[in-house]
Amino acid sequence: MTDVQVNIPGNKSSLLANNYALATMYALNDHVLHSTDLVRYSIVKVGEELLEIYPPTGDILFTSNFLNDTIRTITNINIEVYAEDSSGRDNTTFQVNITPPGILDCDLIIQDLCYWQSATYRIYENREANAIGSISSPYLAEMCKGYNITYEITDGSSKMISYTLHHHCARITKKRRSLA
Repeated sequence: MTDVQVNIPGNKSSLLANNYALATMYALNDHVLHSTDLVRYSIVKVGEELLEIYPPTGDILFTSNFLNDTIRTITNINIEVYAEDSSGRDNTTFQVNITPPGILDCDLIIQDLCYWQSATYRIYENREANAIGSISSPYLAEMCKGYNITYEITDGSSKMISYTLHHHCARITKKRRSLA
């Protein structure tokens, strides 16, 4: 699985409803799965329930408790995510950093729209092609719908042996909606 850290704007009035995923966790197995072997996701709930996970898919969501709490300022949320199938259980961490409250300005969060704050992907060699996870939060992309983010591999190769992500996108095209 993947250890992920994401930054989310702190203005709760601009946050999306709790049916939008902050991230989807993916579990890769060190063995060949049988078609009937299902992966179930869970989190360890310590203290307040601010994040939840949808067990069949690994989607991580804000809880209603978090979205409806307008009194406290929360700066980060850390959870331990587990994936389990018939062969065992694996875990990873997910951290949400919440920036100070302010007006949502997508121009100021370009880096976060493009990439996770940090991500460590665990992969296995000599396996068939498989999704290992996204490189940015679909939640932020939904918050800033007027942006179209594209990525390019600039060396012409379709394989990336070693690639370090820095906080800049290969190319960003911003589309403005007309009010007409």
